[in-house]
Amino acid sequence: MVEVATTFAEIEALRSVWTGLEATNIDSEIDFFSTVTANAENVVSPFVVHIRNPDRPERDLLVAARLEKMSVRFQLGYFSAGRVMVRAIAVAFDGVIGARDQDDEALVLRTLKGFLDAGEAEVLLLRNVDPSSTLYKAARSQVSGLRLAHFQVVDRLWVARLAPTLDAFLANRSAKSRNTYRRKERKLREQFGEALTLQCLRDPSDFEAVCRDMRAIAIRTYQAGLGAAFSNSPMERALIVQGLARGTFRCWILYIHDRPVAFWAGMGHQGVFYITTPGFDPDYGQHSVGSFTMLRMIEELCADPDHSWIEFGRGDAQYKREFADPVKQQTDIWIAAARPWPMLVTAATSLTGLINQTAKRWMENHEWGRRLKSRWRQRFQGTRQKART
Repeated sequence: MVEVATTFAEIEALRSVWTGLEATNIDSEIDFFSTVTANAENVVSPFVVHIRNPDRPERDLLVAARLEKMSVRFQLGYFSAGRVMVRAIAVAFDGVIGARDQDDEALVLRTLKGFLDAGEAEVLLLRNVDPSSTLYKAARSQVSGLRLAHFQVVDRLWVARLAPTLDAFLANRSAKSRNTYRRKERKLREQFGEALTLQCLRDPSDFEAVCRDMRAIAIRTYQAGLGAAFSNSPMERALIVQGLARGTFRCWILYIHDRPVAFWAGMGHQGVFYITTPGFDPDYGQHSVGSFTMLRMIEELCADPDHSWIEFGRGDAQYKREFADPVKQQTDIWIAAARPWPMLVTAATSLTGLINQTAKRWMENHEWGRRLKSRWRQRFQGTRQKART
């Protein structure tokens, strides 16, 4: 028996089922999910699928998903080749909850495909799926041809296991990394002295300061040019309000002469602290203010018994390679409805994915390609700074 919750009242009626199945990812936790759904600009409604087993309630399945008007960007590197709008069923991270084996996952996928065939949406999107997982294999076995987007980016997911102290945490890293960060920290303290202050903002009364100072830094980063930085959107603000009220959100902000220059922030869930996109003022990049702030965050989380892990998210970065470990790979699954327009969208998505993968391999194997990538980042960063002034 299949039920679909498309209102918040219907979601609330599923609370006991949802919490009993224990969502493993914060993105699929019922209150976090509901806050995103209520405040994200592109969301039409919830689309939470409850597959009931009347004979064995312990075998119930739940899919945390939303119906969205989704802008699909055809991105070539840092440049946009255009975009189209589609109506999508978008599943939250680890949003297939309660599945015990590939048979359960196959049932979920058949159910979701049925909604596509019935015209509820044009595409189905499952984000952050491990390509070695049974869920990914189930999707590939059920869908073929133009209904499935190919050549999607496969990123590593980076996590770090916390230790009782920062020194114990660093002891598991290379001597070069430890010495480099200690030296940079010493130089930063020597140069700025008492002008250097760091605050951990975690009280509900800190809300406006958090949003103001994070945005002041984020707008100057290259991520802002890519639309990946903190933007002070209604959804971001609502999640911070919720996290501060529940005691799960924290933000570490570094100030120099009372000017915010770097921040790291995130939320805790079931022993894991999930990092949001950090930021640092490029005017102070040579002083490694981002690294300094990150280590202060790690130091405090090490001393907190409520947290055992830090999840740094997808994608490669120097700090991830030095202080975290890749635990698995993640990619997105795009499935089109069996109609011409949705299949054209997935075909275009496959084409841009193929071009990007080919270009990335080529640039990584050539020194001047890596330099070109760095210049593109600087260009986006410069564009944001000019717009700000």
